Amino acid sequence: MNPLMPPPQRNLSEADRREIHAALVRTSHAAAPRPRRRTLVLVPALALAGVAAVGLSLPSGSGLAVPGAPVPAGPVPTATPDRTAGSSPIPAAEPIDRGPLSSSVVKKIVTQCLRDFAGGPTVDQVHFARRTSINGDVVLLTDSTGMSHICTHHSDATPSAMAGGAGDESARPTPSRRQPVVQQAGFDLNEGVSGVGGTTRSYSETHYRVDPDVASLQVRLTVDGHTGPWFEASMADGYAWAAASLEYSGAKQKAIPNYHLEDRAFDATGHELDINHARR
Repeated sequence: MNPLMPPPQRNLSEADRREIHAALVRTSHAAAPRPRRRTLVLVPALALAGVAAVGLSLPSGSGLAVPGAPVPAGPVPTATPDRTAGSSPIPAAEPIDRGPLSSSVVKKIVTQCLRDFAGGPTVDQVHFARRTSINGDVVLLTDSTGMSHICTHHSDATPSAMAGGAGDESARPTPSRRQPVVQQAGFDLNEGVSGVGGTTRSYSETHYRVDPDVASLQVRLTVDGHTGPWFEASMADGYAWAAASLEYSGAKQKAIPNYHLEDRAFDATGHELDINHARR
């Protein structure tokens, strides 16, 4: 028999054909894997959107993670109360500064201030020239002999009311980072009584050299147990003129009152600064 030729077909009976068909069916069912039953769950798109919205609305710092959101590095910051809008770390005080003086007003005040000094000194440098609410016009200067002068003038006073004071400018300490405020002169008390048993009005003043770090210089006056408000000094070009006033009912009870002028200074952050009171 030729091995390349298929064997001749055999004639099968009907019974043999059925038996072979049944065997083939059984074999095919056993070999094929049974499919796994799956359940399809449909989630509406609106429901998913709602979940995302809830996740994004969680407050910061709650400690709950939003699915799919990046995890921040480090600890979650906690909220801190903000300072009230417009507030300042420096204590409030009533300002006395009313602006700079014109050159013509400065010349008039200086002329009247120096005319009574022997030798007729001339002006070497004007350090400070401002208008104030308590002492009127104030000019601080150094003359040609190295002496410093305080010249004040009230608008309702005559030129003779201008006052001058002198001191050796070179002998006074200057401001430093350790002591940014240096008092340049002592202070006296000025008092007046209006009416019978009326109101006692008192005021006092002094001046300072100040470092650029000084943001505020304040003084207040106490007379015979009566304490007035804090007043903000007028500052310009490294100098400061400070004055405080006080009013209380009733005539003064002592011929020589007990009085005291307090002062304090601050930087821009509200930190209190040291003051050199060498001139007291």
